[in-house]
Amino acid sequence: MTFSQRITRAIRRHPTFRRFFFSFFFRLLLLDFKKNQLLLVFWLIFFGIITNSVAPRYGVAYLFWGPEYFDKTSYLSYFITGFACGGFVMAYNIASYIKNAFRFPF
Repeated sequence: MTFSQRITRAIRRHPTFRRFFFSFFFRLLLLDFKKNQLLLVFWLIFFGIITNSVAPRYGVAYLFWGPEYFDKTSYLSYFITGFACGGFVMAYNIASYIKNAFRFPF
């Protein structure tokens, strides 16, 4: 049995895996890996900053780990950081969909 046959059998058996594999987000992500790697570079930079792999000398990762607003770390500072990260996710999804909308008939 080949690898692709095993994957196909696993998709058919497990409904959770099937829902994830056929979800719109996952399909857009696969399409970006195939057609638009430049859009994924921004995600690599973003995760590199959070994991302290990019610009470790400047302490950029600490802005995500303990955000400060008016010299205090509070719920408001985490809300602003979360809102900005959510905006980044939404911008990625919208840009990816605009570039690939003709591939998905609804």
